[in-house]
Amino acid sequence: MVLLASGLARVPGRVAIAFALLVLPLLFYQGHHRLRTFSSGLALWEDAVAKLPRQPVPGGSRTLYHLGREYLYRDRADQAIAVAERCLAEYPETYGCHLARAAIHLQQEEYRQALPHLARAIFLRPESGVARHHLGVALENLGCLDEARVQYRIATDLGFTGAVHRLSRLDSPGSG
Repeated sequence: MVLLASGLARVPGRVAIAFALLVLPLLFYQGHHRLRTFSSGLALWEDAVAKLPRQPVPGGSRTLYHLGREYLYRDRADQAIAVAERCLAEYPETYGCHLARAAIHLQQEEYRQALPHLARAIFLRPESGVARHHLGVALENLGCLDEARVQYRIATDLGFTGAVHRLSRLDSPGSG
C-alpha cells in the first residue's frame, strides 16, 4: 500500500488528470450498465443467462429456472417455455427444470402434460412438498379428487403449508 501511494505521488498532475479523463467515462458506462441490469428481476436474469456458456455449468439450471419464472410472471409463456426446454436439454436430471416446465403447463391449464414433469421432479427430490402440491393441482383439475387429496396431504406433511388451503377447499366445498 505504501509502495502504491509513493508511486502515485510521483505521477505528474497532468498525466493523472489525462488518465482520469480517459477512464472515468468507461467507469460511468459500466456503472450505468450494472444499474440497468439490476433494475428488475427480469433484466437481472436475462443478463445472467446471456453470460452462461452453451455447455452445462454448475448453477446454470438455477439461472435458467429463474429467467423462465420471470417470463411466466410477465405472461410471456413462449419465452418461458423456450427457457424451460433449454434447461431440460442442458440439465435433464435437475429438479428445478422439470418443476419449471410443469408449472408452465399448469399455468396454461395443460394438466395432463404436466404429469410426467411432476413425476420426474418428485423422483429427483422426493422431499419436495411443492412438487407434490403441484401434482395435486394437476390431478384435481383432471377430476381425480381422491388422488389430489393424497398429494395435498403429502405436501402438507412435507412442510408445504400452501396445500392446506386446497385440501380444506376439497374437504369442505363452499365453506370459504
